[in-house]
Parts: sequence; C-alpha cells; structure tokens
Amino acid sequence: MDRYIDDFERVLILHTYGLQLELMARVVRRGPTLVAEYLNIIAEHFPDREAVKSHLRLKGVKI
Repeated sequence: MDRYIDDFERVLILHTYGLQLELMARVVRRGPTLVAEYLNIIAEHFPDREAVKSHLRLKGVKI
C-alpha cells in the first residue's frame, strides 16, 4: 500500500511541473494507465495546482 501512496505523491509533484503523462509514467516507472488513474484522482480532489502545492507542502515537500 505504501508504494501506491509514494507513487501517487510522485505523480502529484510531477503534475505541478506540467509533465506529460507518458513522461510521468517513465519517471515513476509505472504504466501510463496507472498514472492516468492518479491524474483522475488528482482532478477529482484538487481544484487547481495551488491546492496540490499546498497539500505537498503539508507533507513536507518544498515546492
């Protein structure tokens, strides 16, 4: 379970920098279908990039 959470947070970080899905999949070493699912979750739960950044800052990620 931790791996999925870690991968999700990696996708969150890459999303803030505007990477394309295929590049995200390569960087996190997961299939594009899984990364697309993470992006769908992000779209459902975070209204904009600033909300993503705020969430990451709360997790201790410096963006």
